[in-house]
Amino acid sequence: MEACDVHLTSFYNFVLLTTHHLHCTMASSGAMLDEQPQDGKAPKMRGSVLVTAAESKEEALDFVKEDVYATQGVWDVEKLQIYPVCMELSD
Repeated sequence: MEACDVHLTSFYNFVLLTTHHLHCTMASSGAMLDEQPQDGKAPKMRGSVLVTAAESKEEALDFVKEDVYATQGVWDVEKLQIYPVCMELSD
């Protein structure tokens, strides 16, 4: 799927990690599954998950709206759910 290639390329270009003393932006994404994949079977995808550092829900929404999955209709932005989380980065 062409949208997948563009999505992954823009995602990897977006990822920027700096020291904790500077503004730190990090993104991670993946598929949400209905169940653990079984050997030899395609996983049943439930949706997508995207983790990004943002100053507000609006900033996170703006970021998602620019993603090719949103612009090409893969993601239904009207159904998007945004939650604040606390995460720890480890080596």
